[in-house]
Amino acid sequence: MIGAVELALPRADAAASAGVVDVRGRITRYLVLEIFLIFFQGFMVAPLVPRLAHTFGTDIDRAGTLVPAYALPFGIVCLVVGPLADRYGRANVLRYLLGAAIVVPVLTVTAATFGGLFGWRIAAGIALGGIAPITLAMVAEMYPYAERGRPVGWIFGAIAGGMAIGATAGPWLEPSIGWRGLFLVVGVANVAVVAPLARALALRPSAWTHGPSIRPRDIARAYAALLRTRRGATVYGYVFLNGVFHSGVFSWLGVFFIERYHLAPRELGFALLGYGIPGFLLGPVVGRLADRFGRRWLIRGGFVLAGVCALVLAAPLPALAVTVTITALSFGFDLSHPLLAGIVTSLDPVRTAQAMALNTFTIFIGLGVGSLVFGVLRAAVGFSPAFVCFGIFQLAIAAASLVLFDRSWR
Repeated sequence: MIGAVELALPRADAAASAGVVDVRGRITRYLVLEIFLIFFQGFMVAPLVPRLAHTFGTDIDRAGTLVPAYALPFGIVCLVVGPLADRYGRANVLRYLLGAAIVVPVLTVTAATFGGLFGWRIAAGIALGGIAPITLAMVAEMYPYAERGRPVGWIFGAIAGGMAIGATAGPWLEPSIGWRGLFLVVGVANVAVVAPLARALALRPSAWTHGPSIRPRDIARAYAALLRTRRGATVYGYVFLNGVFHSGVFSWLGVFFIERYHLAPRELGFALLGYGIPGFLLGPVVGRLADRFGRRWLIRGGFVLAGVCALVLAAPLPALAVTVTITALSFGFDLSHPLLAGIVTSLDPVRTAQAMALNTFTIFIGLGVGSLVFGVLRAAVGFSPAFVCFGIFQLAIAAASLVLFDRSWR
C-alpha cells in the first residue's frame, strides 16, 4: 500500500516521501475524472427515455428498462472484480477495465434496434462495474482512515457531478448530435483520461499481487464475514435501501417533467441540472466534516432531507420549485451514501476491494430495484402517490437509524 510505503520511509528521506504523495495525488485526480465519466454516461440515459422510446418505436415503460439494464449488471459484476483486484492488484485489474471504458461506449453506437441498445447497456454495466469499487479500494489503500473523508468526498463529488451533468447534457445535446453522438463523446473523453491515468499507475509501487485466495469458497466466506457483524449488515442494508430510494425517484424525473410540465428536451436538461450539483461542489467539504465530527448524524440528516423532498415533490409545485427540491434531494444523497462508503472501507483492511465490491453491488442492485418499483407504482397510482410512498419509506429508515447507528459510526 502507498500508505504503508510512506510509513516505512525514513523521515530524512523527505523528497522520496513527497514523491510518493505526489503520485498518490495524481492517481486520485485521474480516478476522480474517470468516475465522473462513468456516471455521466450512466445517467445521461434516464432523461432520454421518452426520446429513445420515440426513436425506437416502443413505449416509455419498456424504454425505462434501459436504466436497470445498466445498473443491475454493474452491481453484479463487482462481486467478481473485487476479489480479483485484492488477489492480483488493484492497478493490474483496473487497466483492463479502463480499456473497456473506452471501447464499450463507442460500440454502443452500432445499436440499430431497441433490443440492440438494451444489450449494449447490459454490456456497459458488465464492463464498467468494477471500476468504482477498485477506485474506492485504492483510496482506502493510499489514505489512512482519519484522512480518507476528503478523497472519498472527491470521488462522490465526481459521481454527483457525473449524474448532474450527464442528466443535463443528455437531453440538451441529443437534439444536436443524437444519442449516438453522446456515446462517441464519452468514448473520446475516456481516451483523454485513461492515457495519463495509466502513466500515473505505472509510477505506483506494486502491491497486493499475492493477496487473499480467490477460490469461490473463500470468496463466499469473505462476503459472509462482511455481513455477519452488526456493523457490516447494517451499513450494507442502508446502502441498498438508500439506493432504492434515490434511483426510484431520479430515474423517472425526466418522464415526470415531460408529463406534468411538458418540457422540451433542452428545458428538461436544465431542470435536472440541480441533481448532483451540491455533491459536485461540496463533496470534499462533507468528507472533511465527517472526518472531524463523525458520520452518523450527517447520514441521518441526509435520509431526512431526501425523504422530506420526496414528499414535497408530491405537491402541485411550479417547475422552478421542483428543480430546487430536486437539488435539495440530491444533497441528501451526498450526505448519506459517500459517508456510508467511507465506513465500508474500514470493515476489512485486507479485502478492501471485496468490501467495496459488495458496497457497489448493493447500491446498484438497489438502483435497479428502485427504478423498477417506482415505475410500477407510477403506472398503478401515478407520480404523486409514488413520491409519497418513497418519502415515507426514506423517513422510516431514518427513524430506524436512531437505534441502529451507535457511537462507533464515526
